[in-house]
Amino acid sequence: LNGATPETDFAICRLNTDGSLDSTFGTSGLVMTDMSGAADSAGALVVGPSDEIVVAGAAGDHVGVARYTASGALDTTFDTDGKLVLTDLAVPLTSGSTRDFRVGLARLADGSLVAAGSTADGKFAVERLNPDGSAATGFGTNGVATVAFTVFVAAYAVAAPSDPFTALTLNDLDRGTLNTTGYADAVTKAVSAHGNHAFV
Repeated sequence: LNGATPETDFAICRLNTDGSLDSTFGTSGLVMTDMSGAADSAGALVVGPSDEIVVAGAAGDHVGVARYTASGALDTTFDTDGKLVLTDLAVPLTSGSTRDFRVGLARLADGSLVAAGSTADGKFAVERLNPDGSAATGFGTNGVATVAFTVFVAAYAVAAPSDPFTALTLNDLDRGTLNTTGYADAVTKAVSAHGNHAFV
């Protein structure tokens, strides 16, 4: 479970099979993490093979990523304190001053992470992180790849089914494939797709 607490921190809990809170996880089954000192809201979660937990969402105006051990403690082998804010990835406004917490997050087989969102000027954006939280500099430009479409776009989901492709969904009308080397010239836009969603 993930979401936002009234204090606007990342919040996750773990439940037993009967639906009760697992008291061995965090504090009485609940973990809260201040990501940015501003409005934070979790929107995606993946669990690794050692039961490590990765959460991504809105951290202020940007995308935040936190990794936890199986016990719910921040994993200090990830960016030294277990959390980081990806300043190259923005989260759009949904209405007024409310930020959209929906972001894309995937864990690759080697423990690397892929987060997807948008840039401040409305480009589709994806960032790849090494297992220790550092930027995967062989991907795109310093770990970040962007693609411009004809309208403002934002990614809400990401999947990494197999190399060499990373598949993502966004709120635009084009479709294509993005090679995991991350360069924009690897994008092939295909025919217009279903409703107001697309795959890249």
